[in-house]
Amino acid sequence: MATLSKHNHDFESLFFVSSLNHIGTFLFVILLLLLPFKLMAFSPDNSISFEHIPYNDVESGTVFIKQENGYVPVLAQSSDFDVEINGLVADISLKQVFSNPTNEFVEAIYVFPLAEGSAVYAMDMIIGERRIKGEIKEKQVARKIYTEAKKAGKVTSLLTQQRPNMFTSKVANIAPNEEITVEIKFNQSVAFGHGQFSFRLPLTITPRFIPQPQYVMAETNSATKSSEISINAFGWGIDNDIVPDASQITPFQQRLSKHENAQQNVAIRVALSAGGALSYISSNSHAIAKQSAKNTTLISLSNAQTKLDRDFTLTWQFQPHNQPKAAMFVTQDEQYNYGFTSIFPANTGKPKSVDKEVVYIIDTSGSMGGVSITQAKNALLYALSQLAERDSFNIIAFDSDVQPLYLTSQLANKENIFWASRWVKELTADGGTNMYPALAQVLQSAEIEGKSKQVIFITDGAIGNEEQLFSLIENELGNTRLHTIGIGSAPNSFFMSQAAESGRGSFRYISDINQVQQQMQALVDVINYPLLTDIAIEWGQADISVYPRKIPDLYRGQPLVLYSRWPRTAAATNSMEIFGKRANSDWQTKVTANTKHTLAGIDKLWARAKIKDMQNQLRRSQHNERASIANKIKETALRYQIMSPYTAFVAVEQQPVRPVDTPLKPHGVKNLMPHGSAQAIPMANTSLGLNGLWNMLIIMLISAANLWCLVQIQSKRGRHA
Repeated sequence: MATLSKHNHDFESLFFVSSLNHIGTFLFVILLLLLPFKLMAFSPDNSISFEHIPYNDVESGTVFIKQENGYVPVLAQSSDFDVEINGLVADISLKQVFSNPTNEFVEAIYVFPLAEGSAVYAMDMIIGERRIKGEIKEKQVARKIYTEAKKAGKVTSLLTQQRPNMFTSKVANIAPNEEITVEIKFNQSVAFGHGQFSFRLPLTITPRFIPQPQYVMAETNSATKSSEISINAFGWGIDNDIVPDASQITPFQQRLSKHENAQQNVAIRVALSAGGALSYISSNSHAIAKQSAKNTTLISLSNAQTKLDRDFTLTWQFQPHNQPKAAMFVTQDEQYNYGFTSIFPANTGKPKSVDKEVVYIIDTSGSMGGVSITQAKNALLYALSQLAERDSFNIIAFDSDVQPLYLTSQLANKENIFWASRWVKELTADGGTNMYPALAQVLQSAEIEGKSKQVIFITDGAIGNEEQLFSLIENELGNTRLHTIGIGSAPNSFFMSQAAESGRGSFRYISDINQVQQQMQALVDVINYPLLTDIAIEWGQADISVYPRKIPDLYRGQPLVLYSRWPRTAAATNSMEIFGKRANSDWQTKVTANTKHTLAGIDKLWARAKIKDMQNQLRRSQHNERASIANKIKETALRYQIMSPYTAFVAVEQQPVRPVDTPLKPHGVKNLMPHGSAQAIPMANTSLGLNGLWNMLIIMLISAANLWCLVQIQSKRGRHA
């Protein structure tokens, strides 16, 4: 029996080895067959395409050329910004020049970022000597016009909004060897804080993370889907319950070689009429040249080869004797006056002696890799050094998972700060930007009795589930204050600013490591000094519309910004009184509009503020109320001729240029990643995609081989039993 058992054992061993040899040969053949597809997935060749347009992860203003099997990116040859700033209002013309170097007609898709709150009021497409002027329409109507013109071989263009800071323009039937100029016109407000004015022009976008779906949306729920929204072979997101438009906002990523980077140039010209003598003008993002002309300063980029790889920022400050106190700019139409009011309360009052609990949330996901994580860690280390020993604190790091420093907040004594600082220095950037669990954990945790709870959120905001996070903040905030710190060359400032607004906090932006101490000290002042609260307006007339409708509390160094509309009648009052409380003292001021000196664009900014207010209502509304609110947004956008989620610009040249039997052909190059980014490509923890399918296939093959081998062994055992 022992001999027979030994023989059986030897047979099974030999059979197992033989089986492994067969399995190894089988897997090797399969891997050889699949290898070309693996290489195609990551090839940097320009022939790479994808089935639908990758909206929100597009890294710079980019054209996508449609070919038979999908879209390929075509890089902008140049981007030209002409900016006129008058006081607190900027009027901007953006021209991006593209060319079709092929001998075929093409359809181009142009994806580009703008600042959140921009009021886009015009779009023209210039092809050769032809200027195609856009008209504002309901989005579905505009899409139908575009589709029919495209089929008829007419030059046509379509401009739509994907997010408040992301827009898409399509151009069909561009003739061979023609040059295209896309011209977009929009208004944007100038920011003010802590004694200085700032203007930011987004030039690139950090790729956005899509959370894993709880369930995939069925096709029956996708009535608005077009043929360009489909599962993409390179990891594009699948529409799900968290991000219903995930298929549109998960783009392809590539890095460019040095000679290709040189093709992505931008020109920026700014005419700044600040309204007073300035002590300085500077840019933390780019080298600039300045020239004075009467009451205007002309600013341009010093480097003619400037790349589209980081946002442009400009800051300026009045001379000490000329510091602003209040300003109300006005424009008019036939029925109404429109006011843009900024009031700058004096920085009075002493620091509060209130004990506080400060919870820091730091984003350590892959999108923060490189310069961003260094900036974030330095900001956090400085913030820790400013805590008082009676304060409590905790740190929550997150990427795909949540990693707290402590289970509960601890006193900010020297020992705890020492160990916390060591912990922060060891943090690295990797994984997905899964914000929701971290934010929920902090907001839902119990407050410490007798201490005011402040949350400091340090991130680049590279996510696609903004609405889900806004709802979480509004539902769970309680008495907490949420402040956001935007990090990196191109943070998602739409998310950052709205999260701070929903969290009754403040937002600041750190684009340069040299700004860390200045910006974090400003945040310390925000937390430690008394608020201006209970702000109310007295206008003296009933027919007045002011946004925001609920005026937020003001932090130290923060202006009060109001957009208003009132009738142009003899009885109308052109001044407002504003009241508030700071600590135990009353505060008030009066502002009068100068209706004789008007400034264009304020009506558009008022309409944009109204649309933002209605979009916030939409998020908080019941299902049966949403159609009515959406219709009001659409009506406002059409009345004031501006972009919204429900309106679009469309333009058609009536004379066909392409024979209907002539196909559209592609031409493409690649996109830039944000400056300083060390993020892996493709982005981790998005939808499965080709790379994920490849890895899953390997695992399945190995598992199947192991199972087959075990089955064969058991079968042989049965025969020799």
